[in-house]
Amino acid sequence: MAASSSFSRVFPSRERAGRSRSIVLALLLPVFLWLAYAASATGGRDIPASATGAVMPGSAVPHRIVSLVPSLTETLFALGLGSRIVGITDFCDHLPEARSIPSIGTCLEPSVEAIAARGPDLVLYGPDQEPVARRLRGLGLNCVPVRQLALGDIPEAVLRLGDICGAPAAAASAAARFKDRLDAVARAVGDRPRPRVLLCVGRDVAGGRIEQAYVAAPGAYHDALLRVAGAENAWRGRSLTSYPVVTQEGLMGLDPEIIVDLVPDPDRQPGGL
Repeated sequence: MAASSSFSRVFPSRERAGRSRSIVLALLLPVFLWLAYAASATGGRDIPASATGAVMPGSAVPHRIVSLVPSLTETLFALGLGSRIVGITDFCDHLPEARSIPSIGTCLEPSVEAIAARGPDLVLYGPDQEPVARRLRGLGLNCVPVRQLALGDIPEAVLRLGDICGAPAAAASAAARFKDRLDAVARAVGDRPRPRVLLCVGRDVAGGRIEQAYVAAPGAYHDALLRVAGAENAWRGRSLTSYPVVTQEGLMGLDPEIIVDLVPDPDRQPGGL
């Protein structure tokens, strides 16, 4: 999801969604868009750099980078390192300047052969892409996992990329801006009422009606953003995943005061919106 190709729809589910709630959401949505370049919910366990052949202090700075995660691609551009990227996935196309970079396949099924053909000295991937990384390491390629699951992972990931790629000053500046923005939002809403907000990140539509939706639950960085922005998550149940599926009846039962519906790539949605 990127600011240039996604938008949010906000639906007050009851008339009592008043001015204070509108202010909360007005602050909430710019945070989502600002986060887009570096926030992708990738699951899995982070792996120590020393155990993966990662670039360690004193090693050569990489100049041919393949990125297997859209958010990592956009983070590299945000750090001024876009010219070093020699391979990206089919989904790393939100930035116009990235669209001329050769694709190595999709995030879930990247081509090992295409990656190797690019001759990278660094492959960046999400922890849930470890099976592909093992195959790449078997070819002698340097692969580094970068975790971006929780909100706190994001500035840490930016700083880690800066260290690995020889851009620590740019990374420190970006991480500081990230934290300052969140702190400013938290201060702005600190004394306001906290509406119960349901944040939807996907939906299944059939016959003109929503059959079920995928919502942010505790553990998702979206849940942390809701709290920073002054909202209470309307999802209160337990879940085995950070983005549980809720049926239409379940949505009615949650009875949120406000629903924020995040729609990535609206032009690609089947059947329109």
